Amino acid sequence: MKHTDGQKLELLAIPTNQRAKCDLVAVGDDVEEEKDRLLNVVRMINFLEFGAEFCKQVRSKGFWADYIDPCSGLPMLTRDCNKVYSEGA
Repeated sequence: MKHTDGQKLELLAIPTNQRAKCDLVAVGDDVEEEKDRLLNVVRMINFLEFGAEFCKQVRSKGFWADYIDPCSGLPMLTRDCNKVYSEGA
């Protein structure tokens, strides 16, 4: 990746994943319950708290960091972005 002034930039993406108990593409009450469970369980804290704290720690070291809201697909800390992340893209 190169910056507009020709300077080489490095980017490191750290994906986080959770194991679902069912296919989340399906439709139904059990799927909605599983989505709720996944949003509220990540080592005893919820996903949004985890993402916020992780990014806070990375930013405190002088690096850029953001995380994607799994419900909307939008970045949580980059407020001037309205591009939805699609895991299928």
